[in-house]
Amino acid sequence: MIAPRSGLDREWTAWLSSTDAATVKFEFGSDAFVEGGSALTPEGLGRAARLGLLLRSSPDAKLLLPHADENSIANSRANTLARFLKGRGILADQVIFESVDVQPSDDVAFLLTRRKPSA
Repeated sequence: MIAPRSGLDREWTAWLSSTDAATVKFEFGSDAFVEGGSALTPEGLGRAARLGLLLRSSPDAKLLLPHADENSIANSRANTLARFLKGRGILADQVIFESVDVQPSDDVAFLLTRRKPSA
């Protein structure tokens, strides 16, 4: 197996390989979007594609995106990420907008969660 490229990829891999049910917060990163906008950069496209692979490989995983102010850049970026993942075949029940405990900012912070595996 090849080690993931970035720290974020490694964090996702560690979370995925854990046997504990866990909810963890990740920052998608401001470099994933064009400055001041919601379009994905080339780095962001790659990161979103890797996130899609993670979600596809772990059907019990859920991506919880913060429900922010409708007119905020963070909300626009979260919607862009959700649309991208939907276009990659990620089911709507795996990408959920809700009130989650993340600090509002222009960056997309999200939670990954999953059910505790059956014994």
